[in-house]
Amino acid sequence: MRELRSDAQPTMNRSQSPRTEMPLASAPCGVRARLCDAGSDAAQSATLAAMGVTPDEVLVVHRSGEPTIVSLGGWRGRRIGLSARTARTLIVSIED
Repeated sequence: MRELRSDAQPTMNRSQSPRTEMPLASAPCGVRARLCDAGSDAAQSATLAAMGVTPDEVLVVHRSGEPTIVSLGGWRGRRIGLSARTARTLIVSIED
């Protein structure tokens, strides 16, 4: 069983089962995570959307740190690098 980090927040998803929300920077390597919140910075949100990082996008975390490397879920499988600062602003929920 995974240990919850201090910045993790349990919430409910669409099926009403508990899920854990945390900054992308805190997500462990190898997990699938769904983007819940891209932050309030409009310019950052536009840049992320141009790279394919949109709300509800499934990300696979390959590396945390500088840069944080994730692949965009599903059939696309593109890998992108995000700055550690950006990864701290993105809120994700860990997928089962």
